[in-house]
Amino acid sequence: DQAKSLDWDLLEKLVADAHDLWGAQFIVISGGEPLAYRSQGKTILDLAEAHSDVYFMFYTNGTLITPAVAQRMADLGNLIPMISLEGWKEQTDARRGEGVFDQVMAAMDLLYDAGVIYGTSLTAMRNNVEEILSEEFVDFLFLKKHVSIAWMFQYLPIGRAYTLDFMVTPQQRLWMWNQSWKYVREKG
Repeated sequence: DQAKSLDWDLLEKLVADAHDLWGAQFIVISGGEPLAYRSQGKTILDLAEAHSDVYFMFYTNGTLITPAVAQRMADLGNLIPMISLEGWKEQTDARRGEGVFDQVMAAMDLLYDAGVIYGTSLTAMRNNVEEILSEEFVDFLFLKKHVSIAWMFQYLPIGRAYTLDFMVTPQQRLWMWNQSWKYVREKG
């Protein structure tokens, strides 16, 4: 029987050793869903509190960000959530579940109001690449939703239920590269 998550003692030791033995000051956490982590009554926020000299970036679907969670992140000051989106409401809800886009928008508002720096994680797929790199969507994220950073990952056909149909085409990859650099040059 495989464990579904790391036991708190092991997780805490990994972070402590990474910091103390390797000098790591920045740790990235992916999922499942990091905000759902529970072990020995501890959460990912407790990990950040226990290691205030380490900065944590974590990928999240954003649905577990409540006013209390946002305020605790603000008080801690050493976490940056990267909230996953697939584009506008239709694309995001189709991949992540009905109503997720609206939950993400509300979570971003909570984080902004609490003073938490946050970003977004975008998965580029054949059917959404033009949407997530459209000027309208980029401006919406950075100017209206106050996103500070965006990561864009290309869909890769790995795991149990992959399909080649979601992969971006070579032409789309070239367009993505050009579009990304256009934003760097023109929008900083």
